[in-house]
Amino acid sequence: MPPSNLVLRENAGINVLTETDGGTVRLTGQNIAIADSLISAGIGAGAEGTQAGSLLVRADNRFDQVGGRLENNVNAGAQGNSGNIDIRAATVAFTQAIASTSYLGSRPALDFAGDVEVQATQTLTLRDSRLESNGFLGRVRIAGGEIAVQDSQLRATSTTDAIGEGQFNVVQMRAGATWFDRHRRQHQQSGIGVCRGMCVLDAGG
Repeated sequence: MPPSNLVLRENAGINVLTETDGGTVRLTGQNIAIADSLISAGIGAGAEGTQAGSLLVRADNRFDQVGGRLENNVNAGAQGNSGNIDIRAATVAFTQAIASTSYLGSRPALDFAGDVEVQATQTLTLRDSRLESNGFLGRVRIAGGEIAVQDSQLRATSTTDAIGEGQFNVVQMRAGATWFDRHRRQHQQSGIGVCRGMCVLDAGG
């Protein structure tokens, strides 16, 4: 029996902030839709060495996020490593949405930010959206058969990296065809793009 559809909307919320290891969120279904809702994992007040769980999305067909926020953060004053956001589906679409892993804790040069990874076997679309990892070793990686980015940002940055300002942050894109801006101008085809350092890919149109 195929998995059923999953819909979260109208300010729905899932919060698994933890003070210890773990706190994983896993969403599975044939189609998954999130609208104007918050799904939050991460560390609220962890100790040294604490590892947050992951926020996992597995849709057999389609994942849509319209508005709202997916986050896996280490909150201000806390210690420990942020977990990842990992989304996989045949088709993925973000519209006015945010997916963020950020380190806001008390040891920015010692603890790690998590990764944001999105894989779409067919089409990945971002409209007026932001995928970001803010913190030491944070990475944003997206892959799709075709990727279209309009008025959106992919960001991997660290403003407090004591080893070297953001040099270990990475934005990576893999696609058969890639389109940027509202005019669907084709900037890259059958290519792999990698940005290392304080990486911001901004498609403003």
